[in-house]
Amino acid sequence: MGFFDKIKNLFARTPEQLIEVLNRGLYPCANCKQETRLDQLVPLSFGNCPKCNDLFLVPHLMEDWWVIEPLGAGGMGAMVLRRQVGAHLGAGGAQ
Repeated sequence: MGFFDKIKNLFARTPEQLIEVLNRGLYPCANCKQETRLDQLVPLSFGNCPKCNDLFLVPHLMEDWWVIEPLGAGGMGAMVLRRQVGAHLGAGGAQ
């Protein structure tokens, strides 16, 4: 499964549903939907889904933002997909 397919599958849930799952301490695999406990993983490191072995960035809560997925990186830094906790998000929901 390609990177953009994984992002599309991640958005199969509404932003509110994704935040709800993350707030319960779980991360849903974008490939197989297996939920992995976040407390057993190192935040902002890469992990593998225990069911399908898909590689993912372990989300991390920073103040009131969940850092969810890397979007790109270069010599000066990286871009990440993030979602705000408790905010109503419009169409697409990317923040």
